[in-house]
Amino acid sequence: MGVYGKGSVGGAQGILEQAQASFAAERIAQLPIAWETVAAALNTAIEINGWRVEAGERFLRHGTVMVEVTAECESQGMFGAYDPNATDGRQAPQIGRAFILDELVREYDRNAEVGKMFDAGTAHRDRLLIGDDEQISWEEFASLFPAIEFAHES
Repeated sequence: MGVYGKGSVGGAQGILEQAQASFAAERIAQLPIAWETVAAALNTAIEINGWRVEAGERFLRHGTVMVEVTAECESQGMFGAYDPNATDGRQAPQIGRAFILDELVREYDRNAEVGKMFDAGTAHRDRLLIGDDEQISWEEFASLFPAIEFAHES
C-alpha cells in the first residue's frame, strides 16, 4: 500500500512514498483542475516544500481535498478544492467524486491542467488540509475516504 505525505517520488514536489507500485497505480489518477475555482493567493510570495509561490499566483497545496464540479458550467467534470460555500458541487463531496491532491500545483506549472490525486492508501494525518472552517471535517473525511489509513509517525 502507498504512503502519502511522507516522502517524495519523482522530485521534491510529490508527497507520495510508494511502497507497492501496483496499488499506487490503481488508486492514483491525473484529474483535471478547475482553475477558475481557485482564488489568487496571498499578498506576498511564500515557499512551500521548496517550491516558490509568487504573490497573486493561484496554487493548490498537497493534502487538499478536491471535489468534482457537477454544476453545468465551463468547469463541469473538473476538480476544485472543497468549499462549503460553493454552489457548483464542491460543497457536497461524494465517494468517487472526491480525491486528495498529492502534489502542490501552481496554475502556470507545466501540466498544471491536471493534478495527481488519490482516494486510498496510507496518509500522514498532519499533512492533510482538514478540520479548519473552510475545509472538510474529519468526520466527513472518514466517510468519503474509507480506504485511507493513517501512518504511524516514527
